[in-house]
Amino acid sequence: MKRWLITVVVTSTAVLGLTGPGTSQAKVPGPNGRIVFTRFDQSVGGVVSYTMNPDGTQRRQLFFSGHSEWPHWSPDGRQISIFCCDDGMAAHIVDVDSGGFRELAPVDPNTLEEHCGFAWSPDGQRLACGNFGLTDPRQTGVWTIRSSDGGGLIQITSNPGGEDNPGDFSPDEKRLVFARLDQDGQAIGIFVVRVNGTGLRQLTPPGMVVDGFGGSWSPTGDYILFVARADQDHHRAIWEVNADGSGLHKRREHCKNHPPASILVWAGQPPYDRCGDEGSSSARLNTCSHEARCGCGTVDLDLRAREVGACDAELGQTGT
Repeated sequence: MKRWLITVVVTSTAVLGLTGPGTSQAKVPGPNGRIVFTRFDQSVGGVVSYTMNPDGTQRRQLFFSGHSEWPHWSPDGRQISIFCCDDGMAAHIVDVDSGGFRELAPVDPNTLEEHCGFAWSPDGQRLACGNFGLTDPRQTGVWTIRSSDGGGLIQITSNPGGEDNPGDFSPDEKRLVFARLDQDGQAIGIFVVRVNGTGLRQLTPPGMVVDGFGGSWSPTGDYILFVARADQDHHRAIWEVNADGSGLHKRREHCKNHPPASILVWAGQPPYDRCGDEGSSSARLNTCSHEARCGCGTVDLDLRAREVGACDAELGQTGT
């Protein structure tokens, strides 16, 4: 039986043996197991993306022209999509080996504001977007574009006046999980939808306080992980739900002074992403707060410590 792992950005210097504070975003590694994450950089006034080995060694800056955040590996481990630059482009992609940088232009910037790169389709051909209709609010929602040239716009959801944040494609590429926000920016819940726009279903019950992060599908496609509070009186926790909406239960709850993350991402889909023991798969969780110090590590889903690597950083905003 395959043993799933989870990589956690831990809010405890005692656990990690770190000496400095920090925030970071951890995301899917490439085929060699490297992890991409962000940390706050005072010199640019924002977060900057890096890659490193799972044990914290060989940390390398990914992007050198200002801030960069929400990094996501392509399925083949050759490219990373980032959010950067504030230049109106639809997507920004870095070639990991060469450092080459390319931008995908929006199709019609006068009518649609495009923010693409939240997730790659498993075949690497498309990017998920959280877009905003500038002239028609019905265009606000989840879209996808071709990762090659930014063309082939397809609208999947519509949330006039609100916001839909893509989380992850299902392994069979037939569905997307996302977080839906209302007009005040408050998350309504975690939803799944087919990529053709049909079959919209809310997975979380009314009253659950969900983070804006859109959730992450397990490599088997059976269930989804996300971060939420059962209600306003509970701490944030890692939750698991079956892809059909059944079996909702809590994986882990954090103490008051060490809130959990907003980003939780599975990796390890053979043959691309492998981390930990041969044949094992991993998930990465970003967690940080203004009050806590952070680092990166891995633990089994039964919450036993497994391996730890450092990703120290300057104390900054929570990576979400």
